[in-house]
Amino acid sequence: MDPIRAIEPLGTTPVDTVFWDIQMPGLRGTEAARKIRTIMPIARIVFTTAYAVEAFEIQSIDYLLKPFTIEWLNQSFQRN
Repeated sequence: MDPIRAIEPLGTTPVDTVFWDIQMPGLRGTEAARKIRTIMPIARIVFTTAYAVEAFEIQSIDYLLKPFTIEWLNQSFQRN
């Protein structure tokens, strides 16, 4: 529930993967992930969000997070 407090031990506790929500109180998940990346550059970061799940449940082929770039849009067009 407290992303800032959750990040603190990562400097001294090695982990392989961090599961992180997009919507969190006090700090957006993406900003928290940037902080994690500076502390642990090789850690895998997996975002958990309710929005993407519903999109894939209806068999969509991709999920673009806003704001997206033209490169991401072109990659989406390339998917089967």
